[in-house]
Amino acid sequence: MRFFEVKIKIDKMLEDGTQKTVAETYAVDALSFTEAEASITQKMQPYITGEFNVTHIKIAQYNTVVFNEGELFFLVKYNLITIDESTGKERRNAMYVLFRDETIDKAKEHARSYMKGTVVNYEIEAIKETKIIDVFTNGD
Repeated sequence: MRFFEVKIKIDKMLEDGTQKTVAETYAVDALSFTEAEASITQKMQPYITGEFNVTHIKIAQYNTVVFNEGELFFLVKYNLITIDESTGKERRNAMYVLFRDETIDKAKEHARSYMKGTVVNYEIEAIKETKIIDVFTNGD
């Protein structure tokens, strides 16, 4: 699975009835940039009432998304700690996972439980809230 982060500009109807162009970021499971653009365009089709542009697409740092209760998305950076057999020095390899959760504390709790049972030593280096609105996978 490979995720792309896709930024779009779309005209949205506000609660007061006015229309405003807003920028939003989505994560899309796709095989290529072209597929990511086609997928986001298809997913957003029912919501397009005016202007719609894909403004930026990049390959996401994460390959895994963990869905929990909540509407916010948090990017967790793990450092996987191994010992280099030839030098005896500690090596840290970064691994990123995106979590959907209610709060950063819940994301931290789920990030710890996600790694339970692994044989690799690890540390959680960072957890940050992202601007991602939603994640679209191939099954959606």
